[in-house]
Amino acid sequence: MGARSCIVVVIGLCIGCGAPESQPEEVAASETAPVDPCSLTTADMAGMSQEKVDRAWQACLDAQGYGPETEAVEHLRNAADCLDLVRGDMLGVFDPADRRPPRLVVDGVLRACGLAFNEYTGLSPEAEPLVVEAIERIRWTFQGLAAARSLERANQSLDNVILNLEGQAVRLENRAPK
Repeated sequence: MGARSCIVVVIGLCIGCGAPESQPEEVAASETAPVDPCSLTTADMAGMSQEKVDRAWQACLDAQGYGPETEAVEHLRNAADCLDLVRGDMLGVFDPADRRPPRLVVDGVLRACGLAFNEYTGLSPEAEPLVVEAIERIRWTFQGLAAARSLERANQSLDNVILNLEGQAVRLENRAPK
């Protein structure tokens, strides 16, 4: 009777061990379950297309309330801070000992501060047009900066550019979904 009990227990365990068969179903269910886009790792994204990675990145930003408007506002404010930081270098072209062409200095500073785009901007595809539109709205202040012929006029034009960038940031901030 002891041997029969052992055989019954073993058979019972084998029949009751449906877990290995149901485990692949659990794995399959977890693979299709929605994934928090903010928790994706580089390993998770390794097999994803760039479009899927971009969508996941945007979904994460959206989940955190960081949409394209917020990204554009941040970029415009960073650009304004950058211009203020390089003010001395930019205004240095009015020193008689400085032989740099003023237009090249202004263009270089605008590029360095993320205000003149060639190809890669570091902005999401949704935020870049918002920044470009904001810059287009204040193009005249950039033209005033490039055309300045005196230290005082250049300093005033630089102040205008910075103030206008802040104004465009506020405009986008007010437009952002709450």
